[in-house]
Parts: sequence; structure tokens; C-alpha cells
Amino acid sequence: MNTSNWLSVLTMIVSIASIFISGYVSSRNVIKKLGNDQKLKRYQTYYIPFIKAFYEIKPKYWDFYDLRSAVSKDNESLIFNISSLLYKNLEYMGKDLPPLVARFNLIADERYSTLSTALYSGFINAPSVEESIKGVEEVNELFDKIVVETLQEATQLAKELKLEPIAKPLLSSYLDQKSRRPRLIAKLRSEQKDYK
Repeated sequence: MNTSNWLSVLTMIVSIASIFISGYVSSRNVIKKLGNDQKLKRYQTYYIPFIKAFYEIKPKYWDFYDLRSAVSKDNESLIFNISSLLYKNLEYMGKDLPPLVARFNLIADERYSTLSTALYSGFINAPSVEESIKGVEEVNELFDKIVVETLQEATQLAKELKLEPIAKPLLSSYLDQKSRRPRLIAKLRSEQKDYK
């Protein structure tokens, strides 16, 4: 084969290769865009409303026990609003959150109700206050995990999407408040003294 034939063959090979390379690069870009679109949808549908809801809650209500008694400006139950937001957006959460939310929804009302019965009923067969407090503390810890993990995921998603990490200061404040939060038993004893 002479040089012109080799050039013709080489030109055809380069042309065919460029078509495959172009298709590959194009499909990678489409996949990346779809992934970013999905991340943005998750961020806007679940994480932003969660962050907004938490910014509207006073820090003194940032545990499950206190949040149960808090109401919004519109006189709505804050725990109901947060629980609804969690439950309605399970498909937008990271993989570790849905089992925590399911457990939280399963035990939260029962543990709080058991504590109320132990504290105020006077029934002979009422559960012990100490055991009931342990149950509510378990729910508090579960709630803390949900909040912290949600805010961490929101921060990570914002970074990946090159957005302002608005969850980061809230996460820092939440962790700081959590570290200074009194144990529930001390809080309840204080409340009982105030009640008497």
C-alpha cells in the first residue's frame, strides 16, 4: 500500500473513532447533568424546607421532648410539621436517614405517652418514671441523629452543587446547643419543682 492509501485508511479510522469518542463524552455529560438535576431536586424538595423549618424553631425547642410542646406563629404543632416533612420526603433523603425516620415515627408518640402516664397518672400499674425517661431519651437521641445527619447531608449536597452551605451554621449551632442541653431527668425534676 502506498502512502495515500494509508492516509485514507487512517482518516477513516480517525473519523470513526471521533464519532465513538464524541458519543461517549456526550453520554457522560448527560449522565452528569441528570445526576446534578436529581441532587438539586432532593436539595430543594427536602433539605431546604427542613433547614427553613429549623431556622424558625427557637433553639430551646431543639430536642424532641421540648419540641412536642412548641407551636409555630400560626399556632401549628412544630413536631407535627417536622414529622410530616420527614415522612413525606423519605425518597429524597440519603440512604441512612429513612430507617431512622421510620423508627422515630414508630416509637415517638408511644414513648412520650408512656412518660406522661408515668409522671401524671398515679395508676398502680403505671410505668416507672426512670424507664419512661430512658424511652424519651432514646427518641431524643434518634431525633438528634436525624437532624444532624440531615444537616450534614444538606451541607454535602450544597458543596457538590456549588451552592451556599446554608445548613452548616445551623448544624454548628445545633451541635453546640445539644452539648449544653441538660439531661431529661434533670429537666423533669426542675419542671416538677416549678409545678408544685
